[in-house]
Amino acid sequence: VVMRKSPLMINPVIVPAVSRVLFYMVLVFSLYLFFRGHNHPGGGFAAGVMAASAVVIWALAYERTAALAMVPVHPRFLIGTGLAIMAAVGLAGVVAGQPFLTHAFVHWHVPGVGEVELASASLFDLGVAFAVFGAIHWLVAAMSDGIPLEQEHIRWLSGARQAREGR
Repeated sequence: VVMRKSPLMINPVIVPAVSRVLFYMVLVFSLYLFFRGHNHPGGGFAAGVMAASAVVIWALAYERTAALAMVPVHPRFLIGTGLAIMAAVGLAGVVAGQPFLTHAFVHWHVPGVGEVELASASLFDLGVAFAVFGAIHWLVAAMSDGIPLEQEHIRWLSGARQAREGR
């Protein structure tokens, strides 16, 4: 059987070129959502979803190992780190004698910039972003191969190591 190219098939040169630009645009948009989310729509959840989408775009355009090399730790680590950050921010209020998840604000005077406010809500959003990114990345990686998650963990580590070493 001879396979004919369909006029609907995508040029293999165009997809990587477009995805490279799209990847960085989605990552920048993810950062925008994260920093805007404190007082406006966005925040950690939306930023985590968009960051995971950027890695999925990269994995679809290139090999899966290329996407693994971009995130050299297993998603379980990202999920655990995110949950630990969220718990630490929540318990900081309890340690200070306030209710759980009470947020604090710190004001710093930065020369040339002025007054800068740092809120503990931003740290909580960072934890949410890590957890959401890790969960989506793990699920998409596991679904892409259709193998159990424990076997995925072993392949994840070996694939990331091989990609970093240039194999």
